Amino acid sequence: MDLTGKTVIVTGAASGIGKETASEVRRRGATVIGVDRNPAPDVDDFLNVDLADPDSIDRLIAELPAGVDGLCNIAGVAPSEPAEMVLKVNVLGM
Repeated sequence: MDLTGKTVIVTGAASGIGKETASEVRRRGATVIGVDRNPAPDVDDFLNVDLADPDSIDRLIAELPAGVDGLCNIAGVAPSEPAEMVLKVNVLGM
């Protein structure tokens, strides 16, 4: 699928599935906005966001450009992390 001319947000873009998704979406021609609490490689723009923090999410929404075509909401923490963190990121942050 050609994504030339599209802008896609990828959460969790610094590692794992998010990083690979950002790379693939970019390879297919999209402009990628990476969202993560750690710096993300292979993205065109990066927004530092902690999805466990509602204020950080509000700042993300305020900073997003107009005309975004897609969202790959991939960020998450492992179930071995403390339960409160898993719920904040994997449920509420999404």
